[in-house]
Amino acid sequence: MKVSAKQYARSLFELTSKLSPEKTELVIKRFVSLLQDRHDLAQGDKIIHELAMLLEQDKGELSAELSSAYALSADSKKTIATYLENKLGANKINWTEKVDKSLLGGFVLRYQGFVLDGSLKNNLRKFKKQLLIK
Repeated sequence: MKVSAKQYARSLFELTSKLSPEKTELVIKRFVSLLQDRHDLAQGDKIIHELAMLLEQDKGELSAELSSAYALSADSKKTIATYLENKLGANKINWTEKVDKSLLGGFVLRYQGFVLDGSLKNNLRKFKKQLLIK
């Protein structure tokens, strides 16, 4: 049975969450051997990414990437942060912000593998698709 990167990360997180650094190192070495035996070393980057998200969640933090056509105001960012805090129970949002003029307006929010696309470009694409269907 194939094990996903998310499953590997969850297992490693649960195994090491209460261990000392020395014991954690030993578990990680055994974990890497297991990956090698199962020919799953190629999933290493994905496992690390998933594990980082789990560690972040455990601390009540969340990494999010916010792309917008123009720099957003502090109030707009606060509204988005409040949405994420309420939805996911995060205490702290670690932002990465980008200005992407190709969005035309609105924003795109990426977090925990999800994408919330509220860009004008995406809305226009959806509208065009609706017009072509009818």
